[in-house]
Amino acid sequence: MLTNLHRTLAEHVELRAIKMGMQTGGQFSRYRSATIDKDEVEDLLTALRLMKDKIYTTTRNTYTEVNYYSRCGFKVSCYFVPNKLKWNGIVQLDKYHSDSVLELSEENLSKLIELIEGADL
Repeated sequence: MLTNLHRTLAEHVELRAIKMGMQTGGQFSRYRSATIDKDEVEDLLTALRLMKDKIYTTTRNTYTEVNYYSRCGFKVSCYFVPNKLKWNGIVQLDKYHSDSVLELSEENLSKLIELIEGADL
């Protein structure tokens, strides 16, 4: 009976957002999250793909930063440091909390793209 109810409910549920979250470390550990609305997902994917395919493959003479912001304050950013000749990336779940920043390697950027593409929106 419960299985049938679960299936019936699942048929009528519509996914409207992607939620990402993390537990911060340290003495005052907190849960930080970001919710990307369904209508923002394609723009986020476009920005991530551009970072991976067009930006990370270039070099710059000066410090350069490329950012994507969602309405909720979620941020994906990459920046080029000329003396290291390397792009670095970050994800920040909450613009008001610096403890919600994670490094985003090229490998993890690809994984993030795959995860978002695999979401059933």
